[in-house]
Amino acid sequence: MDSNTDKVYARVIDGSRGDTEAAIIAASEAFPAWSRTPLHERKAYLIRILEEFQKRKVDVGTALTHELGAPKPFAENVQAAMFPAHFKTAIELADSFEWTKDMGSTTIRKETQLRFHPECH
Repeated sequence: MDSNTDKVYARVIDGSRGDTEAAIIAASEAFPAWSRTPLHERKAYLIRILEEFQKRKVDVGTALTHELGAPKPFAENVQAAMFPAHFKTAIELADSFEWTKDMGSTTIRKETQLRFHPECH
C-alpha cells in the first residue's frame, strides 16, 4: 500500500511456511561450501551486491517513499543510503578483523555455524 494515497503500490507473492523452511534448509546446506570460500572471494560478492544496489538506489528510494511516506529526497539520500553505508563498513572491516588469534600452541579461529532445527519453528 502506498502510505500517501492508500492505494495498492505493488504486489508480492505470499510465501508459505514451507517456502521459508525450504529457504532455510537450502541456506544450511550451502553453508559448508560457503564457509570454505576465501575472504577475498566473499568480499568480491559483497562488492558486487553493493554495485547492483547502487544501480537501483533511486528505485529503492521511490519504494520507500511509497511504503513509508518519506519525502523523496530523504528516502533517496538517507534511508536508501543506509544499506550501502553498512555494506561498505562490512567490506572495510573484513580486512582489519582479527579472524584468527595465535595463543601459544593454539590458534583460535572465529567462524559461525548456521543450523536449522525444523522442530523449533
